Amino acid sequence: MAEGKHVPEDIVVDILSRLPVKSLIRFRRVSKRWRSIVSDPQFAKLQFQNTTQGRRRLVYLLDDSNIETLDLEPPSRWWASIRKLTCPFEHEDQKRHRVMVVGSCNGLVCLSTRICSLASMTSIYIWNPSTGFSLKLPDPGFPDYINRMSMYCGFGYLPATGDYKALVAAYNDDQWGTLQVRVFSTRAGIWKQIESPFRPSSYPVRKYITDDAATVLGVTFHWIIDYFSQRSVIHAFDLVKEEFREMNGFHLLQTLDCFGGCLYGFCKGLYDSSLCIELWVMREYWVSDSWTKLYRIVLSDQVDPGMLVYPYLATETSTVVAQITPEHKKMEIVRIEHEEDDPLVTDRLRRRYHMPSMIVYEESLLRIPDNHAVMKEYKVKKPTDAPANKQKSKEIICLALFNYFLLNILISSFSL
Repeated sequence: MAEGKHVPEDIVVDILSRLPVKSLIRFRRVSKRWRSIVSDPQFAKLQFQNTTQGRRRLVYLLDDSNIETLDLEPPSRWWASIRKLTCPFEHEDQKRHRVMVVGSCNGLVCLSTRICSLASMTSIYIWNPSTGFSLKLPDPGFPDYINRMSMYCGFGYLPATGDYKALVAAYNDDQWGTLQVRVFSTRAGIWKQIESPFRPSSYPVRKYITDDAATVLGVTFHWIIDYFSQRSVIHAFDLVKEEFREMNGFHLLQTLDCFGGCLYGFCKGLYDSSLCIELWVMREYWVSDSWTKLYRIVLSDQVDPGMLVYPYLATETSTVVAQITPEHKKMEIVRIEHEEDDPLVTDRLRRRYHMPSMIVYEESLLRIPDNHAVMKEYKVKKPTDAPANKQKSKEIICLALFNYFLLNILISSFSL
Protein backbone atom coordinates (compact mmCIF):
# COMPACT_ATOMS: atom_id res chain seq x y z
CA MET A 1 0.00 0.00 0.00
CA ALA A 2 1.41 3.40 -0.98
CA GLU A 3 1.71 5.31 2.27
CA GLY A 4 -0.13 8.60 2.51
CA LYS A 5 -1.09 8.96 -1.22
CA HIS A 6 -4.84 8.82 -0.79
CA VAL A 7 -5.27 9.29 2.97
CA PRO A 8 -5.33 12.94 4.08
CA GLU A 9 -2.72 13.80 6.70
CA ASP A 10 -5.32 15.22 9.10
CA ILE A 11 -7.20 11.88 9.15
CA VAL A 12 -4.01 9.97 9.98
CA VAL A 13 -3.19 12.45 12.76
CA ASP A 14 -6.74 12.32 14.14
CA ILE A 15 -6.76 8.50 14.33
CA LEU A 16 -3.29 8.32 15.86
CA SER A 17 -4.21 10.96 18.44
CA ARG A 18 -6.90 8.64 19.84
CA LEU A 19 -4.46 5.82 20.58
CA PRO A 20 -2.87 5.19 24.00
CA VAL A 21 0.60 6.53 24.75
CA LYS A 22 2.18 3.09 25.04
CA SER A 23 1.15 2.21 21.47
CA LEU A 24 2.28 5.57 20.08
CA ILE A 25 5.74 5.18 21.57
CA ARG A 26 6.04 1.86 19.73
CA PHE A 27 4.78 3.40 16.50
CA ARG A 28 7.65 5.90 16.48
CA ARG A 29 9.84 3.05 15.23
CA VAL A 30 7.62 2.20 12.25
CA SER A 31 8.54 4.99 9.82
CA LYS A 32 10.08 8.46 9.69
CA ARG A 33 6.68 9.93 8.90
CA TRP A 34 5.04 8.40 11.97
CA ARG A 35 8.00 9.29 14.16
CA SER A 36 7.68 12.89 13.01
CA ILE A 37 3.94 12.94 13.78
CA VAL A 38 4.21 11.35 17.22
CA SER A 39 7.21 13.52 18.21
CA ASP A 40 5.45 16.78 17.29
CA PRO A 41 4.60 18.83 20.44
CA GLN A 42 1.29 19.90 18.86
CA PHE A 43 0.38 16.25 18.35
CA ALA A 44 1.18 15.59 22.02
CA LYS A 45 -1.30 18.30 23.02
CA LEU A 46 -3.97 16.92 20.66
CA GLN A 47 -3.47 13.36 21.93
CA PHE A 48 -3.80 14.51 25.54
CA GLN A 49 -7.00 16.44 24.74
CA ASN A 50 -8.50 13.49 22.86
CA THR A 51 -7.76 11.08 25.70
CA THR A 52 -8.92 13.15 28.64
CA GLN A 53 -10.15 9.93 30.18
CA GLY A 54 -6.69 8.46 29.64
CA ARG A 55 -5.22 5.76 31.78
CA ARG A 56 -4.18 6.85 35.23
CA ARG A 57 -1.18 5.20 36.82
CA LEU A 58 0.31 5.21 40.29
CA VAL A 59 4.06 5.91 40.44
CA TYR A 60 5.84 4.78 43.60
CA LEU A 61 9.41 4.23 44.81
CA LEU A 62 10.88 0.83 45.64
CA ASP A 63 14.09 2.58 46.71
CA ASP A 64 15.96 5.74 45.74
CA SER A 65 16.91 4.42 42.29
CA ASN A 66 14.14 1.98 41.29
CA ILE A 67 10.63 3.15 40.47
CA GLU A 68 7.48 1.27 39.48
CA THR A 69 4.20 2.39 37.96
CA LEU A 70 0.87 0.61 38.22
CA ASP A 71 -2.27 0.89 36.07
CA LEU A 72 -5.15 2.08 38.26
CA GLU A 73 -7.94 1.93 35.68
CA PRO A 74 -10.32 -1.01 36.11
CA PRO A 75 -10.49 -3.61 34.80
CA SER A 76 -6.75 -4.27 35.06
CA ARG A 77 -4.61 -7.08 36.36
CA TRP A 78 -2.26 -5.20 38.64
CA TRP A 79 0.61 -7.68 38.46
CA ALA A 80 0.52 -7.62 34.66
CA SER A 81 0.34 -3.81 34.52
CA ILE A 82 3.51 -3.10 36.57
CA ARG A 83 6.24 -1.24 34.69
CA LYS A 84 9.73 -1.04 36.16
CA LEU A 85 11.48 2.29 35.58
CA THR A 86 14.87 3.64 36.52
CA CYS A 87 15.42 6.93 38.28
CA PRO A 88 15.62 9.75 35.68
CA PHE A 89 18.75 11.19 37.29
CA GLU A 90 22.01 9.76 38.58
CA HIS A 91 23.39 10.05 42.10
CA GLU A 92 27.05 9.95 42.99
CA ASP A 93 26.07 8.05 46.12
CA GLN A 94 22.51 6.71 45.99
CA LYS A 95 22.52 5.63 49.63
CA ARG A 96 22.83 9.23 50.77
CA HIS A 97 19.89 10.51 48.74
CA ARG A 98 16.23 10.66 49.61
CA VAL A 99 13.95 10.83 46.56
CA MET A 100 10.37 12.05 46.91
CA VAL A 101 7.47 12.32 44.46
CA VAL A 102 6.04 15.79 45.03
CA GLY A 103 3.60 16.54 42.20
CA SER A 104 2.06 15.58 38.85
CA CYS A 105 0.34 17.45 36.05
CA ASN A 106 -0.46 16.64 32.39
CA GLY A 107 1.48 13.38 32.57
CA LEU A 108 4.58 15.09 34.01
CA VAL A 109 5.81 14.09 37.48
CA CYS A 110 7.76 16.39 39.80
CA LEU A 111 10.49 14.75 41.91
CA SER A 112 12.84 16.09 44.56
CA THR A 113 16.08 14.58 45.75
CA ARG A 114 17.75 15.55 49.00
CA ILE A 115 21.12 14.53 50.40
CA CYS A 116 20.22 13.19 53.83
CA SER A 117 23.41 14.33 55.55
CA LEU A 118 23.23 17.79 53.94
CA ALA A 119 19.65 18.97 54.22
CA SER A 120 20.58 22.29 52.62
CA MET A 121 21.08 20.63 49.20
CA THR A 122 17.93 19.90 47.17
CA SER A 123 17.39 19.16 43.49
CA ILE A 124 14.03 19.26 41.72
CA TYR A 125 13.22 17.44 38.48
CA ILE A 126 10.30 17.36 36.04
CA TRP A 127 9.93 13.93 34.46
CA ASN A 128 7.59 12.16 32.03
CA PRO A 129 7.56 8.46 33.05
CA SER A 130 5.98 7.48 29.71
CA THR A 131 8.60 9.02 27.40
CA GLY A 132 11.68 9.41 29.60
CA PHE A 133 11.85 13.21 29.22
CA SER A 134 13.40 14.85 32.29
CA LEU A 135 14.48 18.34 33.24
CA LYS A 136 16.47 19.50 36.26
CA LEU A 137 15.34 22.83 37.69
CA PRO A 138 17.81 25.34 39.17
CA ASP A 139 18.26 25.46 42.93
CA PRO A 140 15.45 27.39 44.70
CA GLY A 141 18.04 29.44 46.59
CA PHE A 142 16.87 28.89 50.15
CA PRO A 143 19.16 30.11 52.97
CA ASP A 144 21.11 27.55 54.98
CA TYR A 145 18.89 27.81 58.05
CA ILE A 146 15.85 26.44 56.19
CA ASN A 147 14.78 22.93 57.20
CA ARG A 148 14.53 21.33 53.77
CA MET A 149 13.63 17.94 55.18
CA SER A 150 10.16 19.37 56.03
CA MET A 151 9.36 20.94 52.66
CA TYR A 152 6.06 20.83 50.88
CA CYS A 153 5.71 21.25 47.13
CA GLY A 154 3.28 21.67 44.26
CA PHE A 155 3.41 21.36 40.49
CA GLY A 156 0.73 22.69 38.16
CA TYR A 157 -0.20 24.19 34.80
CA LEU A 158 -1.75 27.50 33.75
CA PRO A 159 -3.85 26.90 30.58
CA ALA A 160 -4.23 30.63 29.90
CA THR A 161 -0.48 31.18 29.52
CA GLY A 162 0.80 27.66 28.84
CA ASP A 163 3.15 27.99 31.81
CA TYR A 164 4.15 25.24 34.23
CA LYS A 165 4.82 26.32 37.80
CA ALA A 166 6.50 24.57 40.71
CA LEU A 167 6.17 25.72 44.30
CA VAL A 168 8.51 24.82 47.14
CA ALA A 169 7.84 25.97 50.70
CA ALA A 170 9.93 25.24 53.79
CA TYR A 171 9.84 26.30 57.42
CA ASN A 172 12.78 27.97 59.12
CA ASP A 173 14.69 25.55 61.30
CA ASP A 174 13.25 27.04 64.46
CA GLN A 175 10.22 26.51 66.70
CA TRP A 176 8.12 29.44 65.53
CA GLY A 177 7.29 28.22 62.06
CA THR A 178 8.40 31.02 59.77
CA LEU A 179 7.55 29.91 56.20
CA GLN A 180 9.71 30.65 53.16
CA VAL A 181 8.15 30.18 49.70
CA ARG A 182 9.62 30.01 46.18
CA VAL A 183 7.69 29.65 42.90
CA PHE A 184 9.35 28.61 39.64
CA SER A 185 8.02 29.43 36.15
CA THR A 186 9.25 27.28 33.26
CA ARG A 187 8.37 30.06 30.83
CA ALA A 188 10.44 32.66 32.69
CA GLY A 189 13.07 30.16 33.86
CA ILE A 190 13.52 31.74 37.31
CA TRP A 191 12.47 31.26 40.94
CA LYS A 192 10.37 34.00 42.51
CA GLN A 193 10.14 34.61 46.25
CA ILE A 194 6.56 34.83 47.54
CA GLU A 195 5.73 36.52 50.82
CA SER A 196 3.98 34.14 53.18
CA PRO A 197 0.85 35.50 54.89
CA PHE A 198 1.33 33.06 57.77
CA ARG A 199 2.98 35.07 60.50
CA PRO A 200 5.41 33.49 62.99
CA SER A 201 3.77 32.42 66.24
CA SER A 202 4.56 34.16 69.49
CA TYR A 203 5.19 30.74 71.06
CA PRO A 204 6.69 27.48 69.74
CA VAL A 205 4.24 25.55 67.53
CA ARG A 206 4.66 21.89 66.61
CA LYS A 207 3.15 21.14 63.24
CA TYR A 208 3.76 18.95 60.22
CA ILE A 209 2.57 18.58 56.64
CA THR A 210 0.55 15.40 56.13
CA ASP A 211 1.68 15.07 52.49
CA ASP A 212 4.64 16.66 50.68
CA ALA A 213 2.74 16.82 47.38
CA ALA A 214 -0.05 19.34 46.83
CA THR A 215 -3.50 18.29 45.71
CA VAL A 216 -4.24 20.33 42.58
CA LEU A 217 -7.76 21.49 41.79
CA GLY A 218 -7.86 23.75 38.74
CA VAL A 219 -5.05 26.26 39.26
CA THR A 220 -4.92 25.96 43.05
CA PHE A 221 -2.62 23.89 45.28
CA HIS A 222 -3.90 22.43 48.57
CA TRP A 223 -2.08 20.96 51.60
CA ILE A 224 -3.17 19.86 55.07
CA ILE A 225 -1.19 21.31 57.97
CA ASP A 226 -1.67 19.32 61.18
CA TYR A 227 -0.96 20.94 64.55
CA PHE A 228 -0.35 17.61 66.32
CA SER A 229 -4.01 16.75 66.97
CA GLN A 230 -4.83 20.22 68.28
CA ARG A 231 -6.29 21.31 64.94
CA SER A 232 -5.72 20.98 61.22
CA VAL A 233 -5.91 23.64 58.53
CA ILE A 234 -5.90 23.61 54.74
CA HIS A 235 -3.42 25.89 53.01
CA ALA A 236 -4.26 26.83 49.43
CA PHE A 237 -2.12 28.65 46.87
CA ASP A 238 -3.61 30.27 43.75
CA LEU A 239 -1.17 29.92 40.82
CA VAL A 240 -2.67 32.87 38.93
CA LYS A 241 -2.79 35.39 41.78
CA GLU A 242 0.23 33.80 43.53
CA GLU A 243 -1.54 34.18 46.85
CA PHE A 244 -2.07 31.92 49.88
CA ARG A 245 -5.17 31.49 51.95
CA GLU A 246 -6.13 29.28 54.88
CA MET A 247 -9.24 27.41 56.00
CA ASN A 248 -9.86 25.34 59.10
CA GLY A 249 -10.02 21.61 58.49
CA PHE A 250 -11.56 19.08 60.85
CA HIS A 251 -10.31 16.40 63.19
CA LEU A 252 -8.50 13.39 61.64
CA LEU A 253 -8.42 14.92 58.13
CA GLN A 254 -5.36 13.18 56.70
CA THR A 255 -5.09 13.51 52.92
CA LEU A 256 -6.80 15.36 50.08
CA ASP A 257 -7.82 14.34 46.57
CA CYS A 258 -9.93 15.84 43.79
CA PHE A 259 -12.52 14.27 41.53
CA GLY A 260 -15.23 15.74 39.34
CA GLY A 261 -14.22 19.32 40.18
CA CYS A 262 -14.60 18.80 43.93
CA LEU A 263 -12.12 18.60 46.79
CA TYR A 264 -12.18 15.34 48.78
CA GLY A 265 -10.76 14.61 52.20
CA PHE A 266 -9.81 11.27 53.73
CA CYS A 267 -9.90 10.53 57.44
CA LYS A 268 -8.43 7.53 59.24
CA GLY A 269 -9.62 6.33 62.62
CA LEU A 270 -11.13 3.58 64.76
CA TYR A 271 -14.79 2.59 64.56
CA ASP A 272 -16.07 -0.32 66.67
CA SER A 273 -12.43 -1.38 67.26
CA SER A 274 -11.76 -1.60 63.49
CA LEU A 275 -9.40 0.50 61.37
CA CYS A 276 -11.50 2.59 58.98
CA ILE A 277 -11.19 5.37 56.47
CA GLU A 278 -13.90 7.87 55.64
CA LEU A 279 -14.28 9.87 52.45
CA TRP A 280 -15.64 13.41 52.72
CA VAL A 281 -16.41 15.86 49.91
CA MET A 282 -16.47 19.65 49.99
CA ARG A 283 -19.77 20.26 48.19
CA GLU A 284 -19.16 24.01 47.86
CA TYR A 285 -15.57 25.00 47.27
CA TRP A 286 -13.87 26.78 50.15
CA VAL A 287 -16.96 26.62 52.38
CA SER A 288 -15.97 24.69 55.49
CA ASP A 289 -19.57 23.89 56.45
CA SER A 290 -20.13 22.09 53.13
CA TRP A 291 -17.96 19.04 54.05
CA THR A 292 -20.20 15.97 53.68
CA LYS A 293 -19.32 12.36 54.53
CA LEU A 294 -19.83 9.99 51.60
CA TYR A 295 -18.89 6.61 53.07
CA ARG A 296 -16.83 4.68 55.61
CA ILE A 297 -14.67 1.68 54.67
CA VAL A 298 -13.41 -0.91 57.17
CA LEU A 299 -9.80 -1.75 56.27
CA SER A 300 -8.92 -4.20 59.00
CA ASP A 301 -10.38 -5.77 62.13
CA GLN A 302 -6.86 -6.12 63.54
CA VAL A 303 -5.58 -2.68 64.40
CA ASP A 304 -1.85 -2.14 63.95
CA PRO A 305 -0.93 1.17 65.63
CA GLY A 306 2.14 1.49 63.38
CA MET A 307 0.23 1.09 60.10
CA LEU A 308 0.15 4.09 57.76
CA VAL A 309 -2.83 4.49 55.42
CA TYR A 310 -2.69 6.59 52.25
CA PRO A 311 -5.82 6.81 50.06
CA TYR A 312 -4.67 7.80 46.54
CA LEU A 313 -7.57 7.69 44.12
CA ALA A 314 -11.27 8.15 44.74
CA THR A 315 -13.96 7.70 42.10
CA GLU A 316 -17.71 7.23 42.29
CA THR A 317 -17.33 3.46 42.53
CA SER A 318 -13.93 2.67 44.06
CA THR A 319 -11.02 3.87 46.17
CA VAL A 320 -7.33 2.89 45.90
CA VAL A 321 -5.53 2.76 49.24
CA ALA A 322 -1.89 2.09 50.18
CA GLN A 323 -1.40 0.41 53.57
CA ILE A 324 2.18 0.64 54.82
CA THR A 325 3.77 -1.14 57.80
CA PRO A 326 7.21 0.47 58.33
CA GLU A 327 8.24 -2.04 61.00
CA HIS A 328 8.00 -4.95 58.56
CA LYS A 329 8.92 -2.90 55.47
CA LYS A 330 5.76 -3.96 53.69
CA MET A 331 3.32 -2.04 51.50
CA GLU A 332 -0.04 -3.28 50.29
CA ILE A 333 -2.04 -1.46 47.61
CA VAL A 334 -5.74 -2.36 47.48
CA ARG A 335 -8.72 -1.29 45.39
CA ILE A 336 -12.01 -1.17 47.28
CA GLU A 337 -15.29 -1.19 45.37
CA HIS A 338 -18.00 0.59 47.33
CA GLU A 339 -21.05 0.69 45.07
CA GLU A 340 -22.82 -1.82 47.30
CA ASP A 341 -23.59 -1.52 51.00
CA ASP A 342 -20.69 -3.87 51.74
CA PRO A 343 -17.37 -2.51 50.33
CA LEU A 344 -15.39 -5.22 48.54
CA VAL A 345 -11.63 -5.51 47.95
CA THR A 346 -11.23 -6.39 44.26
CA ASP A 347 -7.47 -5.91 43.73
CA ARG A 348 -4.55 -6.43 46.07
CA LEU A 349 -0.83 -5.93 45.45
CA ARG A 350 2.00 -6.42 47.96
CA ARG A 351 5.34 -4.67 47.50
CA ARG A 352 8.35 -4.03 49.68
CA TYR A 353 8.23 -0.73 51.53
CA HIS A 354 10.50 2.25 50.90
CA MET A 355 8.82 5.57 51.60
CA PRO A 356 5.17 6.61 51.43
CA SER A 357 6.07 8.60 48.33
CA MET A 358 3.70 8.00 45.43
CA ILE A 359 1.31 9.93 43.24
CA VAL A 360 -1.26 9.40 40.50
CA TYR A 361 -0.49 10.65 37.00
CA GLU A 362 -2.06 10.42 33.54
CA GLU A 363 -0.08 9.00 30.65
CA SER A 364 0.89 11.59 28.02
CA LEU A 365 3.52 12.53 25.44
CA LEU A 366 3.80 16.06 26.81
CA ARG A 367 6.98 17.80 27.94
CA ILE A 368 8.04 21.34 28.76
CA PRO A 369 7.82 23.41 25.51
CA ASP A 370 11.12 24.19 23.78
CA ASN A 371 10.41 27.94 23.78
CA HIS A 372 10.31 28.13 27.59
CA ALA A 373 13.37 29.75 29.09
CA VAL A 374 14.10 26.80 31.36
CA MET A 375 14.59 24.53 28.32
CA LYS A 376 17.31 26.79 26.95
CA GLU A 377 19.34 27.15 30.12
CA TYR A 378 19.23 23.91 32.07
CA LYS A 379 20.07 20.24 31.58
CA VAL A 380 17.39 18.34 29.68
CA LYS A 381 17.13 14.64 28.97
CA LYS A 382 14.92 14.41 25.90
CA PRO A 383 12.55 11.51 25.18
CA THR A 384 14.24 8.41 23.91
CA ASP A 385 12.93 5.18 22.52
CA ALA A 386 16.28 3.39 22.40
CA PRO A 387 15.63 -0.28 23.31
CA ALA A 388 17.47 -1.97 26.11
CA ASN A 389 18.86 -4.64 23.76
CA LYS A 390 18.69 -5.81 20.14
CA GLN A 391 16.29 -8.66 20.86
CA LYS A 392 13.85 -6.31 22.54
CA SER A 393 14.22 -3.93 19.60
CA LYS A 394 13.23 -6.66 17.12
CA GLU A 395 10.21 -7.65 19.18
CA ILE A 396 9.01 -4.05 19.46
CA ILE A 397 9.52 -3.35 15.75
CA CYS A 398 7.64 -6.52 14.75
CA LEU A 399 4.75 -5.64 17.04
CA ALA A 400 4.74 -2.05 15.81
CA LEU A 401 4.71 -3.16 12.16
CA PHE A 402 1.83 -5.53 12.85
CA ASN A 403 -0.15 -2.71 14.49
CA TYR A 404 0.90 -0.41 11.65
CA PHE A 405 -0.68 -2.64 8.97
CA LEU A 406 -3.84 -3.04 11.01
CA LEU A 407 -4.06 0.72 11.47
CA ASN A 408 -3.53 1.33 7.74
CA ILE A 409 -6.44 -1.01 7.00
CA LEU A 410 -8.55 1.03 9.42
CA ILE A 411 -7.45 4.28 7.80
CA SER A 412 -8.24 2.95 4.33
CA SER A 413 -11.72 1.84 5.34
CA PHE A 414 -12.30 5.17 7.06
CA SER A 415 -11.35 7.12 3.93
CA LEU A 416 -13.64 5.15 1.62
